[in-house]
Amino acid sequence: MAKSKWVSTLTQFAEEKDACSACYGSLIYALDWLNDAGKLKKGLPPIGIGQGYQGKEGGIGMGRCTSCFCKSLAGCPPRAAEIVSFLRENRGR
Repeated sequence: MAKSKWVSTLTQFAEEKDACSACYGSLIYALDWLNDAGKLKKGLPPIGIGQGYQGKEGGIGMGRCTSCFCKSLAGCPPRAAEIVSFLRENRGR
């Protein structure tokens, strides 16, 4: 599969609103790790990421900008390894 199509496939698990490239890149890298481990499943709720979520509530979010979410991983940007651990704990194993 072409790289751009593969990234597009991984982005279906994210709900991005004005995310910086560092944060979004970490999330895509983490999603790729989880996919390689067979841990990504269709139908899971999307992961909120980006500055557009500052002060807004939601389900699962990545980075400082989603600090008001029910479950949010701090960091600006969070590291991919931290995202993998966080998602394994909070989205099912």
